[in-house]
Formats: sequence, C-alpha cells, structure tokens
Amino acid sequence: MVFQKNGFQEVSPLRSYFIDLIKRDSSLNRTNVPKTILATSMIGRTHLPQMCEILKILMDQGYDVTLISPGNYTTQSIHYPSIPQIIFENELITHQFNTKPSDINKALVDHDQFLSFIRKMVIQSYIPFYNIYKQVSEENKVDLFFCDYMPVINHPCFDLAWKLGKPDVGISTDTYTISNAPYKSNPMFGCRANMENESFYDRIKCAIILPLKLYWESIDFIRGLNAERANVGIDPHWDLRGRVSNLLMLSNNFFGFEISSSDSPLHQEIGPVLPDTFPVLNTAKYEGFKNENGGFKIDNEKLLRDWITPDTRMGFIRGNYLDVYGVAVILLLTFGGSFVYTLLTIVRYTYIISRSENRNDQKSLKPKKE
Repeated sequence: MVFQKNGFQEVSPLRSYFIDLIKRDSSLNRTNVPKTILATSMIGRTHLPQMCEILKILMDQGYDVTLISPGNYTTQSIHYPSIPQIIFENELITHQFNTKPSDINKALVDHDQFLSFIRKMVIQSYIPFYNIYKQVSEENKVDLFFCDYMPVINHPCFDLAWKLGKPDVGISTDTYTISNAPYKSNPMFGCRANMENESFYDRIKCAIILPLKLYWESIDFIRGLNAERANVGIDPHWDLRGRVSNLLMLSNNFFGFEISSSDSPLHQEIGPVLPDTFPVLNTAKYEGFKNENGGFKIDNEKLLRDWITPDTRMGFIRGNYLDVYGVAVILLLTFGGSFVYTLLTIVRYTYIISRSENRNDQKSLKPKKE
C-alpha cells in the first residue's frame, strides 16, 4: 500500500516486506541444498554418459561429486575427465568377460540365461559394492546419492541411502518396471512394448500371467538378496524392483520413442541427455518426407500420435485393462469358490459319516434286553 504524506509517496512496511521477499531469489539460498553427491553404477560403460553429463553440470554449479563404477571411464573420456571416479571392478563380470565371453553373448540373447546371470551377479556383488559405497559416503559425508537404476541391479545404492536416511535419485534409460501403465509391456517377455492393438489373450498373458511367473521364479533370488542385506544390517525388502517406489526417477530416453503414459510426478523423462559434441548424423540413409528445399518435413499426425497416450484411443475399459483384470477376478472367484465349495462338501460328508459311525457305536454299546 502507498500513502501520501507531506506531498510524498510513502511505501507501507507491509508492502516493503513483500517487495524484499520477491526480490530475494530463493534459488540463491543454497544453505540446505545437498552439496556432496555420490553417483554409483554397478555396470559402468554405456550406463555412464547420461550420469556424467548431469554430474558435469552439477560440478559447474559448485557441487562436490564422486563417481563409483567399474572401468576407467572418466579419465579416458574426452567429455568428462574432470569428474573424479573411484574404479571398483565387479569381479564376477570381469571374470566372465575374460574367461567365458561366449556365455555372456548367449545370456544377452536368451532371456532365462540373462536373468540367471543378472541374479547371480547381484547377490555375489551386493556386499562388496555396499561396503565401498558406505566407505566413500562416510569419508566424504555424502548428502545425496545418485544411483544408476536397472531392474534388480544396484540395490546397494538405494539400500544404503535408505539406511542412512539420505535422499537419493535414480536414473535409467527405461522406467518400464516402475510404470503404472498396464498397456506397456517388456519385449524381453515375448510381448510387444505397446499392447494397444494386441488380442485379449496376449494382453492378459503379458499383464498378469508372465509377471506372476517372473515373481514366482524370483522368490529364491529375493530370499538370497535379503540374506545379503541381513549381513550388513539392512532390513529385508520383498519388492523385486528395490526401494524405489517413492523416489525421483529420471528416464533418459527420446521423447516419442518410449510409449507415452500418465505416470507419477516422481517419474520424469529428461532425455535424451547427450554430450556437447557427437558425430554428425548421415541422414542420406534414412527415409523421410522432404520439402521443396530438400529438408526433412515432420509428419504432424505421427508426431501428435506420440503425444496421445494409448489408453485414450483404447477406450476407458480396455485402456485401464478393466476387461483383463475383470476376467482375472472372475476366474479367481470361480476357482476360489469351487475350491471352498469342494472343501465344504468334503467336510460335510466327513461329518455325516463320522456322526453315523458314532450312532452305530452307541447302539452297539447299549445293553440288550432279555
């Protein structure tokens, strides 16, 4: 408010307070912002560029970052030599690559062998990686963990952050496993990435049967992982995805490449995160529409189609998989009701037989009249 006093305008104390409040940029006050960040990856190699590009930006803004991963990556990189890296090799993977590369190649094309190899690697590597993460975090007084996320991999990073009560952020090229869209599936299961136009049988198989089969086959793996957790004082956790349900998860992917869906605000698509310099793309070998000047034109219908989530086109029932889940509930109630009915029938029959035998026994025990 402005008052007139002796011919001059005077700003009220209340307005002066709000002007000062607006002028004060909250982003400049970094008192409570985490300053020491520990980035971790159990795989390294192609999982690192996306992390390192973000770490480089954070270093430019004054953050203290440290990277732990296998392989001498940053010093050999032309883009990220300034990022300090602690090289911690995964002995199981190194041994497999050096002695049995053919087994690695087979595992990459065979889904069952791939899962078996990954589960074995995760369990055997859990404690070594947990210990190095913990040692570095204590020495550097880490404020925030930045964890490379891949399904069933890098549990030590998320578990340690949970144990220490520190914030952590996950980053991955694919957040399919934590997505809530039922029409998205995993080609590794033999399903299409987008189940929009698939048959009812395929949709119920990929939405219910195969995930249940995966969790059933993973019970022994989760038990083994929880046994490793217990050795370092971490409480058991029975979610195959790890402790990521309430975390900020970054997806480094090309918009339009991933199936569009309405996900949690905690799941943010930030990609593609690319280096400042990269090889020039040779567009001559790619098909597309060209304008009169020889430049590529954008197919607006195809572009807009990528913005519309498949459930919008599928309709309310199919889009929310109510038909699939409805049939599953009906089958469950039918089999469950049949089992209960059969069980009650057996109990009733057993009771009648037992009661009849008791009556016969009582009659045989009565004294006969002379």
